Amino acid sequence: MPSPSHGGGGGGAAAASAPTSGASAGADGELFFLVHQYLVENNLHDTARMFERESGSFFSLRRFKRAVIAGDWDEAEWYVSGFTDVDSNPQSKKLIFELRRMKYFDTHDRMEGEKEMQILSNDLKLFDTKDALTTPPVRDMLLRRDCAFEELKGLIEKNHDFEGKLKEFPKLETRNLRTIFGAPLISTRGSRPPALAVHRGIQVQVMECEMHELRYMNLGHDILALDSSGVHKIWRWKEFDQNASEKLWRPALCIGVTDRSGSSTKELVHCFAVSRSESYAVSTSGGKITLFDLPTFSNRKCFMNSPPAATFLALDAQEDNIIAIGRDDSSILIYNFTANEIIKELKGHHEKRVTGLAFSTELNVLISSGADAQLSKWGTHGWEHQGSKRLQVPTISAGRFARTKVQFHHDQVHLLVVHAAKLAIYDAAKLECLHQWCTPKLSRRYITHATYSCVAKMIYASFTDGCVGILTPSLELGCVIRPTAYLSGPSSDHAVFSVLFVYPLTIAAHPSEPMRFALGLSNGKVVILEPLESNRSWLNPPLSRPPPPLPKNTINGSSNAVEKTIPESR
Repeated sequence: MPSPSHGGGGGGAAAASAPTSGASAGADGELFFLVHQYLVENNLHDTARMFERESGSFFSLRRFKRAVIAGDWDEAEWYVSGFTDVDSNPQSKKLIFELRRMKYFDTHDRMEGEKEMQILSNDLKLFDTKDALTTPPVRDMLLRRDCAFEELKGLIEKNHDFEGKLKEFPKLETRNLRTIFGAPLISTRGSRPPALAVHRGIQVQVMECEMHELRYMNLGHDILALDSSGVHKIWRWKEFDQNASEKLWRPALCIGVTDRSGSSTKELVHCFAVSRSESYAVSTSGGKITLFDLPTFSNRKCFMNSPPAATFLALDAQEDNIIAIGRDDSSILIYNFTANEIIKELKGHHEKRVTGLAFSTELNVLISSGADAQLSKWGTHGWEHQGSKRLQVPTISAGRFARTKVQFHHDQVHLLVVHAAKLAIYDAAKLECLHQWCTPKLSRRYITHATYSCVAKMIYASFTDGCVGILTPSLELGCVIRPTAYLSGPSSDHAVFSVLFVYPLTIAAHPSEPMRFALGLSNGKVVILEPLESNRSWLNPPLSRPPPPLPKNTINGSSNAVEKTIPESR
C-alpha cells in the first residue's frame, strides 16, 4: 500500500470513538476496537495508522499532532485525506489549505526556492492565496507549528466529517481474535436458508511481489507486474502448463527502476502499458517514462522528464508508436516516441490529475478520466475536444481510491467506468450512462479496481474490504468472493490480521479463459482464481433479475462453498 514511509510512530492509544460508518455498534464496533488495541499493544504503529485512515473510523489527534509538530506536512495531509477532502465542506478546504500553507512557510524558512515554487504552482493552485502567503503568522518555526496545531484542531472538531471519531478508545479485555474472526466487519444481518446452499469450489494459485499494476501476457502464459520500487517482474508457466502452481517460475526481472526525482504527486503513481503485439512496453513510477523490449527485457530509451509526473499511460491501438500520457497537472500529452515529438497537449477539461485513458478504434476517440470524477472525449484525428460528462457520485473521502478509470468493451463502443463509489457502463459515442451499480450508502467499502472478463460477459470488481464481486455486463451483482476464499496461512493471530488488512489493488482478466483472473493484493501477493472443473462458471445459475445491493452469493474460503444469502431489509 503506497503511503509515506515516515511518521506513524509513537506509543499510546489513538484518539477515536465508536465510528458512525465503517464499523457499527456492538460486535462489529468491538472488533474494530480490539483490532486497533492489538496493533498498538504490539507496537504495530504504522499498521494502526493505516487502519485508522483507511477505515475512516478513528482519527487520532495525537498522531496528527506529532506530524504537525514535526513539520511532516505530507504525512499530516495524507492522514487527513482518509477522512475528508478539499471539496467536502468549507472546514475541510480551510484545513487542507492551512496544512499546505504551513508547508510553504517551512520551505520558505529553509530557503528552498525551487520546492517553494512547486508548492505554489501545485499544492496551492486550488486556493485563492493572494496575500495569505506574504508573511508567516509567527516567525519562530516551532512556535508557528504549535499555534498551527491548535487552529487545525479547531477546524477538525467543527467538521462534520470527523463527527464521532475523536473520542478515546474504550479499553477492551484482551482475547484471541480467532474466536471472533467469523464476525463480519460490516454486518449484513439476514437469514441463510439451507435450501439455498450451493456447493462450489475455488482454485487458487499464489505468487509474491509488492505490486501496483498487473497484466496477463502471451495469451495467458505470463503475468507481468510493476512493483512498488518501479521494477517489473514476470511469472511464467513452464511448458505453458497453467494447471500446476508448482511449475511457476518467477525471476525478478529488473527492467529499469525509473527516475522519481521530478515527481510532484503526493503518492507515487506506478503505471505501464503494453503494445498490441506485446513486443514492447512503456512504464513509469513517478519520473521519466521507460520504453523497454519485452522479448529481451532490455531498456530501449527513456523520455519525458517531469514534473508534472505521468499518472496514466495508454498506447494507441492503431498506431503503436503513439502514446497518451495523463499527467498530475490534469493535462494529457499525445507523444510520438519514435519521432521523439509531442503531437498535441490536451488540457482545460479536467480539474484534477488524469487517472484513466482508453482508445476506441471503432469511434476514433480517446476517453480520459480524472480524479475529478469527470470523463472527457477527444477525437484522435485532430485531437479536438468532443465533450465532457461529470459522474454523479457522492462526495467521499476515499483517499487514493478517489480516482476514475475507464476500459472499452470488445465492441469498442461501450465503456466501463470505475469509481471508488460506483461502476457504470456508458455509451461512449454519446457519453450517456446506460447502467450503474453503486456501493451501499455510508459504507467504507470502496471499489479499488474493475475489469471486463476476456469475452466481456462478466465484470470483475475488487473492494477495500477484500471482497471480489462478479457482475453481469448490465452490472447485476451475482456473486461475491470473500477474502477468506483466497487468503490462506497458518492458524495464528498473525494470519488472522493479514486477512483483516489485505485487499486487492488491481485485477487482470485472463485473455482466453473467461472464468480465470488474477488479483494483485496489498500484501504483495498475486493470486489467480478460477472455479473448479466441476463448475466452470462464477454466475450459475444465471440471474433472472437484479439482486439487492448487498451480496447475493458469497464464496466462503473455509468451506469452499457458496452460500446464497437473502439480506434482511433495514
